[in-house]
Parts: sequence; C-alpha cells; structure tokens
Amino acid sequence: MKLVGKGILALVALILFGGAAFAQSAQEKEAIKKKILEEVEKKLKAEEQRILEEIAKIIDEELKKGVKPKPDPKPDPKPDPKPVKPKGRGFLGITPGELTEDELKENGIENGVKVAEVRAGTPAETAGLKADDIIIAVDGEKISDPAALPPVIQKKGAGTVVAMKILRDKKEQTIKVTLGRHPQDPPEEPEKKEPDKKEPEKQPSAKTPAEPPKPEQPGTTEEELRKRIQKFMEKNADKKEPEKKPTTEPKEDLFSGEAVENLKALIEKMGLSVDQVFEKVAEGKYRLQEAYRDTLKNLDAEGLKKFFSKEVPAKAEPKTGKPWLGIEPEELTDDVRAQLDLEEGVGLAIAVVKENSPAAKAGVQKGDIIIKLDGKKLKGEDGLAKFMAVAKAGQAVEVVVLRKGKEQTMKLTLGEKK
Repeated sequence: MKLVGKGILALVALILFGGAAFAQSAQEKEAIKKKILEEVEKKLKAEEQRILEEIAKIIDEELKKGVKPKPDPKPDPKPDPKPVKPKGRGFLGITPGELTEDELKENGIENGVKVAEVRAGTPAETAGLKADDIIIAVDGEKISDPAALPPVIQKKGAGTVVAMKILRDKKEQTIKVTLGRHPQDPPEEPEKKEPDKKEPEKQPSAKTPAEPPKPEQPGTTEEELRKRIQKFMEKNADKKEPEKKPTTEPKEDLFSGEAVENLKALIEKMGLSVDQVFEKVAEGKYRLQEAYRDTLKNLDAEGLKKFFSKEVPAKAEPKTGKPWLGIEPEELTDDVRAQLDLEEGVGLAIAVVKENSPAAKAGVQKGDIIIKLDGKKLKGEDGLAKFMAVAKAGQAVEVVVLRKGKEQTMKLTLGEKK
C-alpha cells in the first residue's frame, strides 16, 4: 500500500504545482536530499489510511454499476399519525404591568395588560411590541391581569404564531408574534427514528414447490461488493513493506497491475490517462513516468514547505449587534394620509429624533414623514419593524421623507444598539 501512497503524492504534487519541476542546484548537499525523503516518508504514513478508503470508494462506485436492482418491496401500511408534541413552552419576552381603573376608563377598555418592558432579542421585540402597549387578547382569549398572560403564552408552545390584539395610542391593532422557546426549558432533543420494519419472508405455498436458490453471481448484491472491497483492503495491508531507513539513492517504486487498475478512475477524474502517468516495465509491473518521478524527487526547500503547508481557514465574519436608527415613530391617521395624497398604509411620522443618533446625523427632523426605506415604500410601524429585523448595524440606508409637503432623500448608516 505504501507504493500506492507514493503514487497519489506524486499526482497531488503535479496538480499543486502545475507539473513544473523545481530544479535543485548541484551545490546542495546530499543531506538535503535525505531530509526531503524522510519528510516525504512521514507524510506517506499519515496519508496511507485515507488513500485506502478513497480507493475503496472508487471500487465501490465502479462495481455498483453492475449491481442488479432488487424489486421494490411492498409498502408497509402507514402507521397512525402521531400527535405533534409542542416544542417546549411558549415565550414572549415582556414584563407585564397592571392597569389601574382610571387607565382602563381612559382607554375605553374593560380588560388588558400593560407592556412595562420589552426585552432585547426576544420574539416580542422582533414582532414590534413596544413599552406602554396594552395587550387586550391573545388569539381571541381576553387577558385581564398580568398573572393571566404567562400561562396563556406558555400553553401555546414554542414556534406557534399567535395574533395579539393590542391598544397603542388608544388605537386597536393586531400583531402576529412567533413565540420562542422558554429559556428555562431544557434543550430540545432530536427525534428518534424508528428502525425500518422488514417485511416477513413469504413461505412457498403447498401447491407450488419452492425453486432451489440460484447461486449468487459475483457483483449482484451490495454484500458481495463489500466483501470484495474488504478483501482488497486486507490484501494490500498484507503487502505493506517493513519500514526501512532511506538510503542516499532511493529505490525505484514499482506498482502492481491491480493497483494501477484501481487508480484508473481517480486518474481520469483529474483529466489524465493511465498511460500519461505510468509506464509498463514488466508483466504486471508499472512505474511512474519520468516527469512525475522528477517532480516528487526534485522539490527544493521552499517547494517542500508549500507542499506540506495547511490551508489557512477563512476568517469568520465579525458579529454585529442589533441595528439602531434613533427615532420614535408615530402612526399616521387616514385623514393625514388623504391630505398628503399618500397610499393607504404608507408613511410613518417621526415623533422624536434622538440626539447623536444615525437619523439625527443624517438630518432627519421631528415631524418628518418617512415614506420610503432603501427604495421600498414604508407601511407604518409594522413595516419599520420588519425592516429593522433583517437590517444590520453598519448598513447604509437611503431614507425618503416628506417635509412640508416636499420629498427629501437622505443617506445614513445604521448604528449599533447599546
């Protein structure tokens, strides 16, 4: 198998360096040549098992072409569908607060829970819930006090999409939230697959005598192919030569006809032919063509360093925090949209522009109405929440606003939320 390993190394060297020979000066001492051979021998030992497995795969693919397909077995009766288990308790990510009687009367509602805090990175933040929103119902189920909300959310289960009826600035709206997995639940275990049930073999009927089994033909089953591959691996393992210290003049490597034949598919995948790589020296004996022997033998110190160097892994992209625009928006009424000749749902007023925010640096002002973000029409607070959910800190954004009835285009760079 050592000989096969050297053949593979020669081919790899040819591909890496384009078949170019690295000339060695006559003044270099024999010690350099000896050191190169020792390093090559070490590399061969490490590569030997991988090469064996690669050859086995090639043989497997070639022999599979002759495998006769087995008749499709009768399909098993479909089992009763198992009930879908919820993937843990549902999680929203807010701190609920209680409403006073005066707040209920002021907002004209009989029940509800105030959103005291929206935690960062939670489903609530992703869906666009805000502090001071009032949650009235979840999927039609009324929420009367802060203690009633967690059981309803947890019962829905992780991954469930719920419709939350909320009151924001005394206006009702519905927000859809995809619930997360409760942080106190254990990690979800992967589903266990049941083993395939084999159909019981049919017994021959009493009327028709069973035919005697036909002798198995070579290469007709997967099991036979596996046995042939195993035999090949064992045979090559037996041929492994005892380790010898390299001499000043390396011994010429010869390859068996079987080894060359089993390397044929790999060589052809590289765009070469067997005759280009090997020459026949005797019956069943081959050696590398002179060009390839020189390529392996004449590597200089720099070439050897490149040959054994490992591939540098690609640098991972740095993680960025949540994007930050630096405004507090306010929904437009239908009457305002009609006055500004805006389409239904389009436009979002700016109530507050925070100091030193990306919006402030770009020139956005209180009272501006955002109508487009990155060339797409902005439809209310839901549209802004969706945009920010996929945006990244550091991203350049083009903003189109209406200011005193005139459109203005501004460019800003989203900041990172602290």
